[in-house]
Amino acid sequence: MCTYPISLDEGLVMEAENVLQINESFQTWLQQQVEIWLLAQVKAKKRSHSRHGRLSDDELAERLKDYPLLEESDFPSLAAEDYGVYLKSRSGQLPKGLEQWL
Repeated sequence: MCTYPISLDEGLVMEAENVLQINESFQTWLQQQVEIWLLAQVKAKKRSHSRHGRLSDDELAERLKDYPLLEESDFPSLAAEDYGVYLKSRSGQLPKGLEQWL
């Protein structure tokens, strides 16, 4: 267990005790609240690292919202015979900017 001295406004502490109806000592209650908050912060950080930097769908949508929507015409139509030619010409090449998402 570690001890960290902090200073709080006495009036604020008294108001918090009344409003929050703290039945135990304020110090004990505050320690529990800080530990709960710290644990939540640590878990959130671990979760964000466990995704290996991948974005959630919502985060990705937010980042891409200013880009134009893709249309069917943005993608070439390839017949089976054209596919071999296309594959040879594009093999090993990534579209510009795509490497940042891999």
